[in-house]
Amino acid sequence: MTQYQSIPTGPQAAPRHAGGVVDFDRDFFGGGARWIAERELGAGRLTVTAGIDYDEAEDARRGYQNFVGPTLGIKGALRRNETDTVTSTDPYLQAQWKQDAWLWTAGVRHPGSGSRWRTATSSPATGTTADRCPTARRRPPWGSLTR
Repeated sequence: MTQYQSIPTGPQAAPRHAGGVVDFDRDFFGGGARWIAERELGAGRLTVTAGIDYDEAEDARRGYQNFVGPTLGIKGALRRNETDTVTSTDPYLQAQWKQDAWLWTAGVRHPGSGSRWRTATSSPATGTTADRCPTARRRPPWGSLTR
């Protein structure tokens, strides 16, 4: 997707300005796998599900001046070139035990057990480059339900 913004040439002269033309592209993919087992347990039926999900998204962002010389409204010099990548690997385990009218459910998921994001940026206007890859925060949620 390319978007032309009506930003005057003056503000675009600032070294850190991304420009008046935004060129954006996003790719996303992922998948999952699960294993389900059902067994009689005591006076009820136990169902156990284990699985894993993987997702990845990549954004490519480029910014250009929206002018060349005195001509406005055209794609000019590159001001920003950035690629952001996010990946996530989420294992999970869920168990259900049904006995007559009762159903007990418990599960645990570890979202982001392999999550990370990476940003690679270059700015021809300032001559700088950066590559950031912080550690993702990890906190597994858990829960149960009885009805």
